[in-house]
Amino acid sequence: MKTNKEKRNAALAKVFEDPVSFIKRLVIKSKEGKLIRFGEVITDEQVSVIRALQKHKRVIVIKARQMGLTTVCRAFAFWEAYTAPHSINSVIISNKLGSAVELLNIDKRFHNTLPLELQRKSTVRNDKLRYPTTETVLSAMSARSDSQNRGLTYNTAHASEFAFYDDAENFLASLLASVNEGRVVLESTANYYGDALHKIVQAAQYNGSWHVIFLPWSSFPQYYVKPPKSFTLNPDEEKIQKKHKLSMGQMFWRRKKLFEIKDIRLFKREYPLTLEEAYANTDANFFLDTHFEFVEKITVGSNTVNVFTEYDRTDQYVVGVDVGGGCEQDHSVAMVLSKTTGSPAAILASNKMSIHDFTVATMNLAKKYRAMICFEVNNHGHAFKEVMDANSWTSYRPFTTTSKSKIAIYENLRNMLDEGFINYLDDKTLTELRGLVRHDKGLAPVHPNGFHDDRCIALAIGLWYLKDIALPKAHYDKWIERTVANNSKVITTTHPLRNMKYRR
Repeated sequence: MKTNKEKRNAALAKVFEDPVSFIKRLVIKSKEGKLIRFGEVITDEQVSVIRALQKHKRVIVIKARQMGLTTVCRAFAFWEAYTAPHSINSVIISNKLGSAVELLNIDKRFHNTLPLELQRKSTVRNDKLRYPTTETVLSAMSARSDSQNRGLTYNTAHASEFAFYDDAENFLASLLASVNEGRVVLESTANYYGDALHKIVQAAQYNGSWHVIFLPWSSFPQYYVKPPKSFTLNPDEEKIQKKHKLSMGQMFWRRKKLFEIKDIRLFKREYPLTLEEAYANTDANFFLDTHFEFVEKITVGSNTVNVFTEYDRTDQYVVGVDVGGGCEQDHSVAMVLSKTTGSPAAILASNKMSIHDFTVATMNLAKKYRAMICFEVNNHGHAFKEVMDANSWTSYRPFTTTSKSKIAIYENLRNMLDEGFINYLDDKTLTELRGLVRHDKGLAPVHPNGFHDDRCIALAIGLWYLKDIALPKAHYDKWIERTVANNSKVITTTHPLRNMKYRR
């Protein structure tokens, strides 16, 4: 039978093993300046962040203001260092040393307010917290630190407000070399579209190199104000409430905060409901947020082929193709487009398939949908055409990309978005479209470094040829009936995936 001491030791061991149990016992400072146990106010969303940090070595946390996620990241780093039986070299980084030291003070508060049974000997100085028994060190560092500091080796690093570092990309490269196989956490509010953090987030959709955590402001209870009985929503607010399932108290908080900030774009950046809001497009982008207002986003995984709708004999299809080299860089993309919806029925995308294998797979997909293949003949397109010719495939249209023709297909794509002819797109294609920026010399839009446009090209080429195909008569008759019956610009159509609203 275990003694009371043995039982206490066993209970303490369980607390040390589980970061959530340990962190709930830490003391934090509330907004009112009171010291309280984290467990009294911790939310399910904060717990989910802790579990993600426990599971992944490369983590990005994109947050709204004042959601307590910086404190969560510090709490996890403190647990990791404090409970490790071996030496841990952990660093907290901010753009300036003063703010990094302030964040390290959170760790010092954790230590100083630990229950007596959990405390251990330490030494403290302004920028360091050290545990001699394990030679573990928690330190503060500026993102502007000199080469001496950057030459150190760390087991874990937390870069706070990473998006606002002066030279974020170069700093991250240096940090990753210093941490190597250890844990790196980039925690930040969004800064601007195409910045260093945004590029990493977008790349993570393709290669999964980082685990991205995004929590909307609506997931935290403090963003709520009890509304007066007279409070009503305007039409735009009603759409937002319905889309994001917000309460009247959340909508009242939103209106008050928006009135305080007085800038809708700044509000969305500081308090986003989606990643798209966090990185809202600017006038520099070729496509604006309004272009995607009526486009449903479909989330896809990392599969080589994603099928959204099966072949419909009453519909017409084309396959838009952009051919890559198959060297794990640019993707080869074949996008089957439906005339009825103006949207992908299926997408084949790979940066590993050889041109030969990709061409054969594209022909098989086109055969399934009885579709004509429309492809960019430039560069790798010649090899793509040779494989089709060798297989006696004749149903194709080559597209020669020039400065003028590329502008034309993108203008056509934008017009189709303006007119609401595209019902839905997958999230990766939407990400690429949002990344396109205007060329400073008036040429076709380009993608910034670190972004892709393979799906954009496949979509634009496919739509260029799809516009010349007649709408199937059965669908055309139904569209005419709906248009006559409904004089509004917004109509509802029944789609194989779901009911969607779009503009005509």
